[in-house]
Amino acid sequence: MTATLLLAALVPERRCVLLLLALCVVCAAAAGHSHWLGSLHTNVSLECLADTENRSSEHGFVGFRARYLNGEGEHAYFLYNRYPIGGYVPIKAAMLWFSGDLPAQRQAVRALMLAFFGAAMFAAYFALKRLSSSPSIALAATLLGFSSYYALRYADMVASEGTMDLFAVLLTFHALVVFVQEGRFGQLLGKACVAVLIGWHVFALLLPFIVLGLLAEWLCGEDRVLRRAARLLRGRHVVLGATVLTVGVSMLALNLGLERAASTGDEALAGEEATLAQLPTYQSILRRTGWNSRFNAQASVDLPTTMERLFSHAGRAVVPYAAEAVARSALDLWPDTGNPAAPPPLVGVEAAAAAPPTSTSSAQDEARTAATALRLLGGLAFVATAVGIAFARHRILLATLALPGFCFGLLVPGVIATSPPEGVFHIGLALALYAVALMHGQRWLWSARATSGCVVIALLVFSLSALQVSDLGAGKDPGLVDTVSQLASDKEAIHAVAPEQSVVVGFKERSAERYLLTGRIFLSPFNDEHRHRADFVLTDCIVGDEGLLTPDNRRYFLYERATYDAHYAAREFVRKAACRASAVRKCPRLCQGGAAARR
Repeated sequence: MTATLLLAALVPERRCVLLLLALCVVCAAAAGHSHWLGSLHTNVSLECLADTENRSSEHGFVGFRARYLNGEGEHAYFLYNRYPIGGYVPIKAAMLWFSGDLPAQRQAVRALMLAFFGAAMFAAYFALKRLSSSPSIALAATLLGFSSYYALRYADMVASEGTMDLFAVLLTFHALVVFVQEGRFGQLLGKACVAVLIGWHVFALLLPFIVLGLLAEWLCGEDRVLRRAARLLRGRHVVLGATVLTVGVSMLALNLGLERAASTGDEALAGEEATLAQLPTYQSILRRTGWNSRFNAQASVDLPTTMERLFSHAGRAVVPYAAEAVARSALDLWPDTGNPAAPPPLVGVEAAAAAPPTSTSSAQDEARTAATALRLLGGLAFVATAVGIAFARHRILLATLALPGFCFGLLVPGVIATSPPEGVFHIGLALALYAVALMHGQRWLWSARATSGCVVIALLVFSLSALQVSDLGAGKDPGLVDTVSQLASDKEAIHAVAPEQSVVVGFKERSAERYLLTGRIFLSPFNDEHRHRADFVLTDCIVGDEGLLTPDNRRYFLYERATYDAHYAAREFVRKAACRASAVRKCPRLCQGGAAARR
């Protein structure tokens, strides 16, 4: 009884209780997620954790993914400072709270991401409630809009530009609705500036609002052209855009300044004084806007390809995952390619990479069919939303909600070419689609009481989607692919043996290894010339007990470098020589018993 009264005091509406129930389902499903090494979810999470852990006053709060020795034996860093650093502050705070307890750090940051995900849902609900004047429509549209694969799969992904940035966008949209309805301009400025400190996606939200708002004011004006233009320049739309742009430029300048200062310090992060073109923030701007594709030569950023991928993302973002799973099973659009945990492919290249060698052509055909279906679905959703908005109230606000995913993709095409999680920002299109459909349905087809039934259906669909997304890792072999929890345990054991500043040589420079070696110095893989500088060897295969320092690890193992080289260098040389001479694509592992040992 006491708990009920407390919940009623904290939650002013019964429908908010249903929203909290939906969030409980997401949290319960997230606890059962099996995030496997090599998946995009895990790679991004590990890189963000490593980047955040390395950010400190010692290095001028510049993020770097790994410390390593270059070919000349000098210290160098893999810098990563591509987003506003404000998004890393809560992640860093959560990690500091559990300093020294690696599994607890990971769980705390995942819980933080889920909290931002829930806050984004509440922001969307309260904004749609104001627009539709119906709590039932707002709740049903929110649940359906957040039930897609993108939303539920990446809800707990650790990234400053993920659910945290989504919350910032939807919080700003709520401020836009309040501003239009009540004129609270100061609240809008404050929330928009906070959103810019977290990420860049808020610009894609504000751009259509400012452009459409200025256009509406221009068309409604009846005075002379010069007076009308002067009035618009002094108006709140221009002030909003100028303020947010100033804050964004200031954040970029801060990033560049921190990187430049770090590159000229006592222990230079770049190895030498860096020019503007060498700083990671500047390089990221070029790559993400399509001006520099050197890091991803296969990622086309031309307009037709970008639009195809945008509509593919949109098509998948507007469909609840429960419905997608049923369609995939019934229509056999995305057959089992040997990896049941892999999401349905969007383009033929991705399908070919995931498919077995014997079914490459078939996988490509199925991928093209799936991509075409998603693009058509995205186009239909876009047209249906546009038609619905044209006959609804608050057309500018609803259009503003529907367009951020497309605006950001057109402004920064390099992101769309390489990052499937960007599909989460098409949630705005899904929210607008379901909101206008329910509003017009209640107006012309059914009563307000029937809308309450839609809420029950939406809650059921959302819950089923969350549970099905949590099962995507089912069927993975735990002996071959370990979870992030096991990786965190391996990291703890490695850090207990290898002190900070020690040099470790590894076989591949991957996100998992960079995460494992935070605080340690990474020697470039296969660097035989400077191999004697390393203290330890990091490998993903057990090759013997002698020199093994982490016998209880599950995925990655640490050896004494001298012992490892003395006993296994000859075998490694023979293995590499056989790999080079062999005509097969993939050579056998160094030790056939490695997988069995990890089990």
